Amino acid sequence: MNDSFSEQQEGRASLYGMLALGFTYPDTALYEFWNNGSFVRELSVAIGKAAPEILEVFEVTLAPEFKMTVNYEEFEALYLTAFETDLPKRSVSLYEGSYVKQGGKPDFLLELKDFYGNFGLEVKKEIHELEDRITAELEFMQFLALKQSQDGIDKTPYIMAQRDFLERHLAPWMPHLRNEVRERDIATFYIGLTDLLARFIEVDLEYLKKISPVKEKS
Repeated sequence: MNDSFSEQQEGRASLYGMLALGFTYPDTALYEFWNNGSFVRELSVAIGKAAPEILEVFEVTLAPEFKMTVNYEEFEALYLTAFETDLPKRSVSLYEGSYVKQGGKPDFLLELKDFYGNFGLEVKKEIHELEDRITAELEFMQFLALKQSQDGIDKTPYIMAQRDFLERHLAPWMPHLRNEVRERDIATFYIGLTDLLARFIEVDLEYLKKISPVKEKS
């Protein structure tokens, strides 16, 4: 396995993790991470490794949308209004099940549990979240990309799992989430974040479709 391949997988893992962080409930430490520019800088590095074809549009068009224009308390209130409280207007759902209507909810969540469980993972009960929350799905992709970057293992199961998971789960509902965020005129931070996420998933799925598991073995 060459260094450029390993660097790309590490960049992909980092980018999925950073995107998950962006949708996390903002505490003061996270707000400072975003406010001091570290978030944008780390995103740029990860995009440059993982998906350089979208780096220019990120730096020119999307990065300015991540600039903090309010203090922490105001930003926390924006997050709650945008995604949690349904007040004073309906909030945007961060759960896949709100956008994909095929099958019943129990079967849908069971499929996600099986995806996670096949790799020894589960959503911790103490965080009181369902398997289809965007942060859980992005962190799962981060885990798979990290495993793919490791030496001395058969990478085929991790490549196939990522491809299947994007096709069956993340890819179908990203355009709907992006449109919801845009139409509700939510904070520009989240407009930029969902736009970046949708763009990256599109190019990453194409990448996973093209690579050969046989050639990717170490």
